[in-house]
Amino acid sequence: MISVRVRQAFRIEPPWWRDLCDYYHCTKRDAARLGRRAPGRCPDFSQWGGPGGKTYEELWAAAPRETPEQIASFYRELGPWPVFRQVYRRRYGAWPDVARDLPPHGRLIEYGCGIAPVTWWLAQRRQDFTAILADVRGQAPEFGLWRLRRSDMTRVMHWIAADQLLPRDLRPVDVVTVLETLEHVPAPLAVIRALVDALVPGGVLHEDFVSHEHGGAPSDLPSAQAERSAVHAFLRQSCTLLSGRSPETPGGGDVRRWRKR
Repeated sequence: MISVRVRQAFRIEPPWWRDLCDYYHCTKRDAARLGRRAPGRCPDFSQWGGPGGKTYEELWAAAPRETPEQIASFYRELGPWPVFRQVYRRRYGAWPDVARDLPPHGRLIEYGCGIAPVTWWLAQRRQDFTAILADVRGQAPEFGLWRLRRSDMTRVMHWIAADQLLPRDLRPVDVVTVLETLEHVPAPLAVIRALVDALVPGGVLHEDFVSHEHGGAPSDLPSAQAERSAVHAFLRQSCTLLSGRSPETPGGGDVRRWRKR
């Protein structure tokens, strides 16, 4: 009999486009064409109930984006756009550091989860954890939940809206990931305080809050950038930096791992 460890070592992962094509009834060519990023890109998602023939910048400018509700509305209006983009961009993504930081039967928060790529990658390799997914409502987290549930890859999984507090019965947690998210959050300092508060002592937070001093997307909020220094000051006060470049690195550095003291 082949052991579980050997079967996992030789696990054949599904093609990156499989679930996307099944969910939207599209082709592999559609998945690649609509997922690639390019300047002035105007993908047409009208056949899937999304925007057609407009750039990201035009979609952002189509309505006021000042209040948290108006900003959250933008991600609903994007329809399938972030799903195709994230699936394509994360098609070869891997998170071994998260896997090492997450103990057996541990709890993970993937905040700003989108299609939940971290949980998806972990769940193909182990079943001994609880995933807590948080994001604003939209097709990206809907697809992420569908993909996980379809494959029955997590025994316990929860979803909360990003503007809600983490329920007490889901605390504490062992690992938090907040990737490519904080620059789009109106008040990131409050978010980081809540996430660190949810961690067990010794728990690890993974973040990559970038600086857009050389420009960025329209959804990179000025209010978020105004709090960036305070976010990292709080992390230095409450955590120890385990790995990753300094937040003062030009552009903001890459993913950092912080251990709660």
